[in-house]
Formats: sequence, structure tokens, C-alpha cells
Amino acid sequence: MSNSSKRLEIRLKEREDEYTCYKQFNVLVGTFNVNNRQVPPNILLEEWLYQVTDNNNKSNQICIPDIIAVGFQEIDTSGGAYIYDDKKKEDEWEQIVRKTIKSCYEKNNEENVKFELLNRVRLMEVVRKWKISDHDIIFWCGDMNYRISQPNEQVRQAINELSTVPLHEKDQLRCEMKLNNIFTNYYEPPINFLPTYKFDINTDNYDTSEKLRTPSWTDRILYRSKRSKVLNDNQNELETIKTIHYSCAKNIKFSDHRPVSGLYLVVIKYECDEKRSNRIREELIRESDRIENDSIPTIEVHPRPPQIIFNHIRYLDKPNYSLTINNIGECTCICTIIPSSISTSFQCLTFTPNPPYTINIKQEQHVNISFEAKTNIKQISDILILHVENGADTFITLDITLDKGPFGLSLEEYSCTLYDNENKKYIFTNDNRSNSEHIIEMINDPPIIYIALIDCLRERNDIDLLYIFNNEIQDLLDLIPIRNQIYENNYNFTNYSTEEIFMILIHLLQSLPQPLISYEIQDKIFLNTKENLLRQDDVTKAVSIIIERLKAKERNLFFRFLLLLQKHWPTKEQIQKANEESGDIFNICIDILALSILHEHLDRNQRHAFILACLNEEKKN
Repeated sequence: MSNSSKRLEIRLKEREDEYTCYKQFNVLVGTFNVNNRQVPPNILLEEWLYQVTDNNNKSNQICIPDIIAVGFQEIDTSGGAYIYDDKKKEDEWEQIVRKTIKSCYEKNNEENVKFELLNRVRLMEVVRKWKISDHDIIFWCGDMNYRISQPNEQVRQAINELSTVPLHEKDQLRCEMKLNNIFTNYYEPPINFLPTYKFDINTDNYDTSEKLRTPSWTDRILYRSKRSKVLNDNQNELETIKTIHYSCAKNIKFSDHRPVSGLYLVVIKYECDEKRSNRIREELIRESDRIENDSIPTIEVHPRPPQIIFNHIRYLDKPNYSLTINNIGECTCICTIIPSSISTSFQCLTFTPNPPYTINIKQEQHVNISFEAKTNIKQISDILILHVENGADTFITLDITLDKGPFGLSLEEYSCTLYDNENKKYIFTNDNRSNSEHIIEMINDPPIIYIALIDCLRERNDIDLLYIFNNEIQDLLDLIPIRNQIYENNYNFTNYSTEEIFMILIHLLQSLPQPLISYEIQDKIFLNTKENLLRQDDVTKAVSIIIERLKAKERNLFFRFLLLLQKHWPTKEQIQKANEESGDIFNICIDILALSILHEHLDRNQRHAFILACLNEEKKN
């Protein structure tokens, strides 16, 4: 069914009183937990299914129900009944119901009263056309097993004194319904009968067994109606459900439960006036067509066609694309930009302003789309959808080629680091690479770019971590020149500021596919897994365990970076002064450093604790 058809049906439903005829029916609902008992011989259930009268009827005349619906529980709880789908006992109880109805209603009301079994619902039947909640009126009956939250002695004393009203406030079902925890929008009439469970068989005595169960109203009948009132043909309001009687059959004693029944005057849809319904439908269709034609949003996008093409995008590049959306229709339009499929490219895009956009008639919206690489994929081909609510969509093609250089490479993807053993120095350029016997491959050392950056920083004495991570300083930094030099494999950074060198090192660490401390190690150390080696809060011990688990190359880089941080770590006085001048700059510093080593796998508190533990451990050594 299309959306327009659904809307039509909803509007037709809203006007159903105009074409629907309603009729009042007496509905008798009963529930009985028979406690796995055999059907007693020569018994009728007339007190349960017959002796229900209108409380407001002074003549005490029997209200003949139009519908009788009864629910039995625990007819046969044996395993065989479930395995073999044995209906023998069900059939026996059905016959008792039939006999009772025939004896009580048909016999006493001559030939104008006839009852017929319409349906028998069994728990093993699982195929339903509708859900329960689809119905306009629902009766829910059964042994719901809710108890009274009151000491046994107090409950029994209240029953003996016939003072059960205070017990209603402790009735678990009513308490839960008041809190909307169960049976939301259902209603139950006032209970004017004693608790229906648990009795000694064939007596009026509540449970005297060893368990001495607390008497409770376990057997209940609830109802719900989608509408509280409807209009009849005379445009008079009628209550959808009115309770005539709600009681228990206290003289039916062969079970440990007393059966409960209720008689209700229910307003039910009786028939539909097809001519009137068709007339209203045609009226709604004409109205809908007129509104729809007047309210279809129409836009025009420039440039046409919209194509986002970014070639050879390097790390830290943020190319932009601008488009304009014109509302050329006769109504306000609402539009947004969404991906055509699940992809990683959409998260790399930033829209200014953020969608959705509400564009008035004859107005336009300028949108700037910027791209920042957050993926290691080299080629991105995608389609964005400029979705117009209730209008035609526009497709925006997206073609991007990425050149991330060393950013995003794992440590294993770099060429092996070389060391000149004769001159006691690393080889930073291709010119010095030869087959000399003095050139050693340092397979356990990190890539040369990391060594070059860290060694350059170690030679400087002006590293102020709190200063570097100050927002004002970060806004002034231009890392594009040093990034371009790295792309050209030129690792001489003497002409760059300390802040630029340090931040490009942070970017390299944060762009690793796996953090320096791998996700696997983080999980084993910090998360509650089977291989968890220590308590989660024992972070100090975790440092030495992590170092042992690191591969040689990761361990080497970890130590180099950690020693650099330890050497320039601010004092308490410096931290206090910086926080006073620049807000919570110390925690910002911890955040960035922790993310460079751990990425975002752990929560913020764990990352902070780990970094501080590393620095403290290093100081001890």
C-alpha cells in the first residue's frame, strides 16, 4: 500500500462514525483456573455463567449476553497434553459450558435464545491474521498470578473482617498498572469480591497447607478500548464499554481458584453503510488530489548537474564544494542530504549549515560541502541524495581520489629502517642507502619518519606541552608545509617550529590503522574478558604487562615517545597556572596524547589513567 493510500485510509478511519452503524451488545467474559481437576459429575457452572445481573436493574432481571467468552487455565498440565496436543479434557470442559448455557439460557428463555460455538482459541495455535493490539476492543482475562503485597496474617484478618478495600492498594496488578509498567490503557472495574485464590478444595477456607499461601486476586478480567466513546446514528455519544457486573462464583469450590466473570455492555461496529462510505472516500480523494498538487515541493540545484570531484587529496586537505538549492515550487520544502548506501565516505563530509534545510517559497539555500579524509580507501565513488520531503530527489555524484602518503600506514608497511653503523647514525635519505657493509637493517626499530621527528624534538628544550595544546596556538598552526615535506621523503625538520613537529607526530600516531597499543591488547588488559589479567582499575600494573605484550617495533616507538613526554612533562605548578589561564588545558593535553596511543577504544577515564600511569612508571625507572 502506497503512502497516499495509507493516508487516505487513516482519514477515512477518522470519519468512520459517519458511515458506520454501531450496536450495543452484552458480552459475558469468564476466567477459571480449574487446577488440573477432573470435570465433576452432574455439575453446572450457572453461578459463573448465568447469575450475572445488571446492578442498576431494580427488577434483578437476567441480562442475556450476546457473546460469551470464557478462558480456562490448567485444564491439563501433564506433559502428554503438550506433546500429543491432547484435547480430551478441553472437550469435556467445553461440554460443561454448553450444558450450562443450554440449561440456564435456552431453557429459561424459551426458543428465542440460541447459542452457537463460534471459535475456540488454544495456546498451541500460533497463526494469527492480526495482532492483539490491532483490535478496537480487547478483553484480557485469566489467572494473572499477581499477589497482594501484604503480610499473610494481615490479609487474612482483613478478609475475616470483610474489610478488603485497603488490600486493593497493595494489589500488585493494580500497583503496576498505575505505574504504567503493565497493561497500559487497560481498565478493571472495582473489585467487590473476596480474593479468589488459594482455597482448600471444596471448602471456603483459604490455604491451610504447609505453604500457607497468601490469599490474592489472581483471577482477573481487564479490558481496553481504542475509543472511550462513539457517536450513534442519532449523533449521541455512547460509552464504548460499560461494566454491568464483575464478580466471582464463590460456591464453585472444586478448584483452588474461584471462577470470575464480568458482564459488559459493549458498543460494537455492526454494519457499514457502503454508499455513505464510498461517497466520503471520493470526497477525500478529490480533496487529497487538490492538496497534493498544490503541495508538491519543487527545487532546482546549481551547479547542474551537481558533481563533487576531488582529485589527489592529501592528508589534512579539506577541499570544498558549494551548491545552491532554489525553491521554485508553491510550498515550503524540507530537504536533507543522505548517503545512497552504507559507506564510510559520508562520515568524511561536513555540511555547512547542517541539514535538514527548510526553504521558503522562492527562496534559496547555499550549502558548503567540505571533505576530510577519515578512511584509508584510496578511491571513493559514491552518490549522495538530496532528499526532498514529499518531492523528487536529486542525485549528487561523489568522486574522490586520495593520496594519504605515510598517513594511515601501519608500522609494518614502511620500508625497513637503516642505520649507518660506522657513523653511528640513522639514514634519513635515499642518497645514503647503499650496499655498504656498515649499513644495518633495524628490523625492530620504528619507521624512520618517527625516529626523525622524535629525535628532532629531543634536541630541543622549548617543548611546552600545555602551550602546544592551547586552542589559540592550535588555530595558528599550519601543518601543510611540513606535511608536504614528509610526502617528499625529506625528513630534515630543523626549519619548523617545535609545535609543528610535535603535532605532525601526533597526526601520524592517530592515523595508524591500529593504535600503538593494539585493540587486542587493550581488550585483554582493560576489558572484562576471559583473558583479563588484572582488575580494571589497577592501571599501574597494566603498564608493565602492556610493554611485555607489545611487538618489538611498537615497543621501541612506545618507549621513544614516552621518554619524550616524560622529559617535558609539566610540573604541578605549571599545570595549575595553565589551567587558570586557559581553562582545563591539562585534561585537553591528556586527551590528545591518550588518543594518539590508544585511539578511542577505551573510555576517557581509562585513557587518562593509562597515560598518567605510564608517566609515573617511567619516572620510577
